[in-house]
Amino acid sequence: MNQAINVNIIFRDHEGHELGRIAHQNIHEILIPAFKEDSHDMFIKRVFQEHPEVDTWQILDMVTDNLDVYLKLRPIASISSLKDFA
Repeated sequence: MNQAINVNIIFRDHEGHELGRIAHQNIHEILIPAFKEDSHDMFIKRVFQEHPEVDTWQILDMVTDNLDVYLKLRPIASISSLKDFA
């Protein structure tokens, strides 16, 4: 069996301020999606304490540093797409 690891996801706004983080523990396998800045736009839905009025964020950048994943986000107006129904 693989050794369990802990992975942190750190959310930052486009100015570098930390919005929040998630710590995942006892992970045996992980798949981190490829991110290319010049590829299609990627979004997440999440509400952060500092910005309760925003629930949709565009992912501007993703950097992995060992077992930490840093996501740089920009708030956007709500978008309507199939992602809301998935």
